[in-house]
Amino acid sequence: MLSEALKSKKGQNAQKEKIEVNSVLATSENYAVVIAKDGTTYVIDKDGNVQGNIPNIASEAYQINDNGYVFQIGESYKKVYDKTGKEIISSKPSERYYYGISPDNYLIRGIKQDDFENGSSYIFQVVDINGKVIRENIKNDLGTDPSSSFSVTYLGENIYFIEDRNVPYLYNIKTGKYNKIEYKDINEGSCKPKNDSNITPNSIRVDNAIIKEDLSVLKVDTYDIAIDNNYYYKDEDKSIYSYNGDKIKEVSAGEGLKSAIYKDNKYYVSSGTYYYYVMNKSFEQEKDPVKLGKSVKEVTKYGI
Repeated sequence: MLSEALKSKKGQNAQKEKIEVNSVLATSENYAVVIAKDGTTYVIDKDGNVQGNIPNIASEAYQINDNGYVFQIGESYKKVYDKTGKEIISSKPSERYYYGISPDNYLIRGIKQDDFENGSSYIFQVVDINGKVIRENIKNDLGTDPSSSFSVTYLGENIYFIEDRNVPYLYNIKTGKYNKIEYKDINEGSCKPKNDSNITPNSIRVDNAIIKEDLSVLKVDTYDIAIDNNYYYKDEDKSIYSYNGDKIKEVSAGEGLKSAIYKDNKYYVSSGTYYYYVMNKSFEQEKDPVKLGKSVKEVTKYGI
């Protein structure tokens, strides 16, 4: 569906120019990366105002965080821009940057070094968007071999999946804490986040696992729903559970929950029968349900 974004010009009384959006490449709480009708790639804010544009050079993936920093990745390059489109980071052979900018504007960087004993190798660091070193050596945090293989997958929030010599870890880029896991804890050797991986303010979902900020992992079923940092909905018995396994309440009316989000001390819900309604903090229904139809996919922090 076509959307419209407004492009602000300088000056207090300047007119706003409309752009038509053909596709959305990445979103965050405050910003989005979009392609306009004319093929230009723009950064817009949550009110639809254009903040800047970035080069559209056969990119394979985008990420934008809540502060408007954009990570752009292509077949042979990785770049980071601010929300105005100014390039501030670019990977090169001696300095690698790994996909994923955290909420605090942290990234993982690999710096190439050469010495007589080890030859060429990389030291892996956590740095901020300006290049300030936050954590000197991730391998020291993990206690792994300095020369072992190393790969990174960004999952969301502050959490990264790291494979070091084929040993899997969950790593919190902010705290430096890690959790050595088994592949089956995530998805039998795969670790790909869902399209909307940031499911609650301090947790993410990867396939059938919910990972919290403390790196604990809760296995769930495909149709289970994370509601907030305290509760999830188990589809099998149409009930709400706490993350420690306590059954809180059965919610089976309307064929249970299809999507839910906690906001402003309320639970906003779409049902299995395609109705929308609101529950209070005790999971009691407030107001009459509103029928929205099968086109409703989910309730999000932006709306329906």
